[in-house]
Amino acid sequence: MRQSIPILILAMAMMAGSCGNRENDPPVEIIPEGTMISLLTEMHLTDALLTKDPQIQNRNNSLVTTYYPSVLEKYGVTRTQVDTSVRWYVRNPKIYKRIYDKVVAGLEQRLADIDKKDPAQ
Repeated sequence: MRQSIPILILAMAMMAGSCGNRENDPPVEIIPEGTMISLLTEMHLTDALLTKDPQIQNRNNSLVTTYYPSVLEKYGVTRTQVDTSVRWYVRNPKIYKRIYDKVVAGLEQRLADIDKKDPAQ
C-alpha cells in the first residue's frame, strides 16, 4: 500500500494539471477567436483613420470617444472584455499569433481590393 501512494499522488497531480485551461479552451468570458479577429481588424482600421487623415488628427480626442465605442458596440463587447481577452490571448501566444495572422491577412486583402479599384495609387 505504501508503495502505491507516490504513484497515486503523481497520477492525481497529472490529472489536476490536465484539467486546467487548455490552449484551445478559453474561458467563456473571453471574446471568441472569430469575433476577436473581426474586432481587431476594425480597431486597426479605426487607428489608421484616426492617425492618417490630417483633418481628423486635429479632432482626434473627440473622434476616439466616438469611434472606439461604436466599434465595441457593433461587436457587443466592453473595453474590459477586450482587455481581459487580449491578456488571455497574450498568455496563449499560438492562438494570438493565429488571430493576428488572420488580422494581417484581412487588412492586406482590403488593401489589395482598394488597389484593384484604383490602380493609379
